[in-house]
Amino acid sequence: MTRTRRSLFLPLMEPVGNRAGRTRDPDFDSAAVRLGRFLGRIPAEGADLYAVQVDGDGPAHPACARPGRTVLGAALQAFAAAHGARLFLLSGGTMVLVCGSHVPVDRIEAILGDPAPKVAETGRAQAADRRGAIGGQAGEGSPGCVAAWYDLSDPDDLRRLRAIVQQREAAFRRHSGVARADAGSARLGRLDPGLLAELARRLPETDPRCLVRSGTVVRLSKAAEAVPRMRRFQVDVDAIGERLAPGIDLAGGGWLLRALLERTDRLMLAFAETLPPGQPGLDQGIDLNLATFTGPAFRRMQDLIAGPNRRASAVGLPLVDVLEGRHGYERARAWLRDRGCRVMITGVCLATPSVLDVAKLDAEIVALRWEEEVAAALPDSRRRAVAGLVESLGPDNVILVGTDAKAALEWGAPLGLRCFQGRFVERLIGALKPAATIGVDGRP
Repeated sequence: MTRTRRSLFLPLMEPVGNRAGRTRDPDFDSAAVRLGRFLGRIPAEGADLYAVQVDGDGPAHPACARPGRTVLGAALQAFAAAHGARLFLLSGGTMVLVCGSHVPVDRIEAILGDPAPKVAETGRAQAADRRGAIGGQAGEGSPGCVAAWYDLSDPDDLRRLRAIVQQREAAFRRHSGVARADAGSARLGRLDPGLLAELARRLPETDPRCLVRSGTVVRLSKAAEAVPRMRRFQVDVDAIGERLAPGIDLAGGGWLLRALLERTDRLMLAFAETLPPGQPGLDQGIDLNLATFTGPAFRRMQDLIAGPNRRASAVGLPLVDVLEGRHGYERARAWLRDRGCRVMITGVCLATPSVLDVAKLDAEIVALRWEEEVAAALPDSRRRAVAGLVESLGPDNVILVGTDAKAALEWGAPLGLRCFQGRFVERLIGALKPAATIGVDGRP
């Protein structure tokens, strides 16, 4: 009897450490639990999907070290977003990537450092050829990195992966029960709908200067001359927590945090209205969320970015927003360009350009996030991808953000990077004030 295969819609990747997480219950809901729910929706006869499990405890691959896992996670996250796949980050550094049958395995093998297959096949068929790795043993085509492949159209493979995930779920529940008992009353509270409503009420009454962080983008010439190129402004969620919700973990708020961020954009726009008009040669940029372009705050942007007295000549949008809402991003980009405003993609990890052609997002500026651990673990091939991005957009249009130490400049300069933002370069132009940029006591 011929088995009818069913496809399963993959609505969203499982975020790896980003603000868009959808944890329903932070106390008792892990990635293993969510993966278990996901697999539970697959019919017993299977579906046209495949999965690869990458373990974080293999001794023979550089990705198994903690900095390497960070790079690998960021690379797989970008790959998942670009291909409509779903990534789950389990405890112990294990990652499970679930893909539709159209996603080519050779792209995943390239990320893992494996040789690409000689014959082009569908992703699910390739995964079936590699499922000798099931059970945590490195299979053929996966030298070094402990990768297990599962053909989820095969009921046996599906049962094996479900069994592994169930073991992880049980371990998580045991561990979380002990952790809750140990944490006691010292544990941070979490964002809930009632607190969100209270924050929404208090935010408009708060001086925006107390919650907005500013930074200067500096261009370094070959003669080591530092020239200010842009002033960037963004709402600081940590400052909101410290001032309006002490003892609350806002970053773990999931969809509630996203709703909060939409409200903080109104605060950002109110702050931007107080800025002086931009000066020739010195851009002013504000960071927003893509949802603002379809929300009630959208009308306030007209005067900010248009006309001779414009307050902002660049608008930053998070990469995660862009990937999750490409059509909305394209409309927002066109709207901004029609008014002479440049688009900046923010929150781009150093490993992302090696798995996602960021230049094809067609933004004028890209802001890379400096992380010393990630930079140290990047192989030459991924550094070349960063250099390729700089070459595509131009050295004036790629910013290395978070350059608080000289090491960031020494890493970026050989790749063609010329624009930096952080405490180290701000000291070079005397822009860094002795006190913190954020005035949590009510003063700017």
